[in-house]
Amino acid sequence: MNTITLIRYARSQALAMRLGVVLPVAGPAIGLSAFCRGLEGLGYDTLWVGDRLVAGGYPGR
Repeated sequence: MNTITLIRYARSQALAMRLGVVLPVAGPAIGLSAFCRGLEGLGYDTLWVGDRLVAGGYPGR
């Protein structure tokens, strides 16, 4: 690789936009696995989830 090609490659990597998805923390998880695999297939880079993705019942019930 010559210097100009190397610089162009480095710039293209540094400026590439990376996309991610934030999952909701409420609602049913039906089909969630297939949904996440589909996102990966589309080229998304990250998947963000809350720390309470799966919650138990309500206290006192």
